[in-house]
Amino acid sequence: MAVKPSLTASPVVGYSFLLGYLHTLTVLLGGLALLLFGWNWALSTTWAAGHPWPAAVAATTGWALGVAGWLLHRRGWHGARLHAVSWAAPVAVLVPLTWPGWLSPDGLLLWAPLTTVLAVALATTLTPTVSSPAGANTPATSA
Repeated sequence: MAVKPSLTASPVVGYSFLLGYLHTLTVLLGGLALLLFGWNWALSTTWAAGHPWPAAVAATTGWALGVAGWLLHRRGWHGARLHAVSWAAPVAVLVPLTWPGWLSPDGLLLWAPLTTVLAVALATTLTPTVSSPAGANTPATSA
């Protein structure tokens, strides 16, 4: 039977978790700032200004791929959790709002990444990753 390590067993474990958590979310928030800056720049082009929905969908798709790559690299996430936080949660929350016209392309570019960051923050606390002595990130629930 696998014994679940306690996060309160050592201050080093808690400190390691908090640093990893902050590093993961800081990079995502920095990427969000760059995405919004890039969106404002892209709207000055004639194609993006003339086709706001395809441009917004392309930008949010790029964001989802970037988040998936970052979480795969940083956290070692695979499978359902990676898909849930990178694209499924934002799609489930935001697509119903686009059909009645309650969400604009600018709103999609704001709320899709924010939904992703919130989903990542919640999923990270579900199974925290703790650095092992060898430097590899491992889930805290592994034996």
